[in-house]
Amino acid sequence: IETLFAGGMDAAAEGVRHKKILKTLSIVQALKGSYEIKLGNGKIFSTGEGGVFIAPSDVTQEIVHHNGANGRMCAQWLFIDAVVNGQYRFDGIFEFPVLLDGRYSGEMADLIGCIRRSENYFERMRAAYRVLEILYDEGQKRTSADPVKTALETFVRENYAEDLKAADIAAHLYCSLAQVFRYTKKYYGFSPANYVNSIRLQQAEEYLRNTDRSVTDIAFSVGFSDGAYFSKLFKKFYADSPTEYRKKHSFELLK
Repeated sequence: IETLFAGGMDAAAEGVRHKKILKTLSIVQALKGSYEIKLGNGKIFSTGEGGVFIAPSDVTQEIVHHNGANGRMCAQWLFIDAVVNGQYRFDGIFEFPVLLDGRYSGEMADLIGCIRRSENYFERMRAAYRVLEILYDEGQKRTSADPVKTALETFVRENYAEDLKAADIAAHLYCSLAQVFRYTKKYYGFSPANYVNSIRLQQAEEYLRNTDRSVTDIAFSVGFSDGAYFSKLFKKFYADSPTEYRKKHSFELLK
């Protein structure tokens, strides 16, 4: 396990929508209320109360929050990066159902709760490896990766902080501009510009959670030249301003 952090929420959140791409494997549980979740161009699922959804890294997540009977939503989540044999990402080898089998709901609530709250490093790591064991049991080995998707993602992740245009991606992939638009729509449901911005926002979200850098500094460092536009776009994707998001979602990074 290379990266592990967990968090939670308890708020009135009916109808709040997020559309984002995360760098890590996400395991998200609705303790009270429920989520609607759509991954990539797939169908919409509902977790129901207590249900857990699983979202692999680098896949577009479209999420809608629904309050429970008390008019609030209570949820918790785990973001985890695990590497197999020193070189393969866990969620690059295995694919998982969008919704975890309900028989694991109670155990997953305890495991994520332990990772969130325990001060004992070894307890947290035991819980994290049990989460991976459950996912392994429920997952299936992936077929070969799409080389075009891999090349596109790698190029954008290496250059997102620059003034990156669709034409630059087309030149890197040796394809037409129209084909770049087809690729990003197919893989992520975004235009090329929105896909690049989603990666910028993903990195910005990580900085907001784990550093005390100013919002303006973060905006410029991830490739935005206009701080106000960055804040507007961040709120569109994450439903909170950067400052609000930082207050709600600052996690302790566990190494």
